[in-house]
Amino acid sequence: MKGGYAWLHMCAFENSTRDYFENHAALDPIIIDAMLARETRPRALLKDDGALVILRALNLHEDNDPEDMISLRIWIDSNRIITTRRRGIKSIDDIVESIQNGDGPATPGDFLTMITDRVFERMEPFFIGLEDRISKAEEVLASGDDDVAEDASMRQNAYSNIQPLCYSAKESAGDASELQSALAHGRT
Repeated sequence: MKGGYAWLHMCAFENSTRDYFENHAALDPIIIDAMLARETRPRALLKDDGALVILRALNLHEDNDPEDMISLRIWIDSNRIITTRRRGIKSIDDIVESIQNGDGPATPGDFLTMITDRVFERMEPFFIGLEDRISKAEEVLASGDDDVAEDASMRQNAYSNIQPLCYSAKESAGDASELQSALAHGRT
């Protein structure tokens, strides 16, 4: 592979994935647990000679709710990247395509930059639309029509519930950016 690193992309709930992590990956049990966990939260952690990054991506699959976010778990060190997921992630498809086209990420740090960029590029239109819907709900609430205001209030609350996920994901991206810099300069 270009750049001299290996990338393994695995389905987190497959038995063969658990077997790989427990018997071949040579990773700390804390990292293994995070890579295979049912529930995750976005975060980044420097550990030993690499980094764990957990991102959340919008569920952009047809007939799915984008707010039902998909977790992408990434272990990255100087010579390998391991990613796990429970559902397909379009941002991973983008990286596969770039590799097939001969312009994939050259280093593990480039991989981390590319995947976080793809995740957030796909989120941006959704969140712009979400902000517009929140603004409209606030206008309706201010209009004074009780029946319409009650419906708008419920929508505003629903939209507001996803905002903490967005901020948490953005914080993880900032952490990931710092990790990418550390990886690029051999500080892990």
